[in-house]
Amino acid sequence: MNENIKIQVLELVELHRSVINEGGGALCRRFNAEASDLLIDLEEEGLFDLSDRLMDLLSNCVGASRDDAEGICERGRMVQKMLEGIEKKVER
Repeated sequence: MNENIKIQVLELVELHRSVINEGGGALCRRFNAEASDLLIDLEEEGLFDLSDRLMDLLSNCVGASRDDAEGICERGRMVQKMLEGIEKKVER
């Protein structure tokens, strides 16, 4: 795995931690957009195991349509756990 992909994954994990700590809305939409971009990069690099995990995560992520006042979604903590699993895989 190239270093750029690793950095992108770790930054995405940190972004979602911000979503959990600071609430949803604009951060959720940013996370969803960046995760979608990362998914494409993972597939282009042939990292299909990670791209499958990220695709599963995105299928559970409902943050793209959240309003700022709504806070985090009911799946936010589950999505964070999924991200932490991806993070461990990348840090090996």
